[in-house]
Amino acid sequence: EPALVLGPLRSNEEQRWEQQLLEIAARKKEREERGDENSPPVEEKPDELHEPFHYEFSYWAR
Repeated sequence: EPALVLGPLRSNEEQRWEQQLLEIAARKKEREERGDENSPPVEEKPDELHEPFHYEFSYWAR
């Protein structure tokens, strides 16, 4: 039984971008908890999103 796709269709690039945002936030929180006051602030950004986006369709959606 195929799983229903709920919500907007998201490209692999958009999903990766969101994953990077979560990873950056986690690392920032970790640095704050360690108290790295003496180290320079780290400015992290997720990769830029560029066309073309790639979508993966399940076997059932083809």
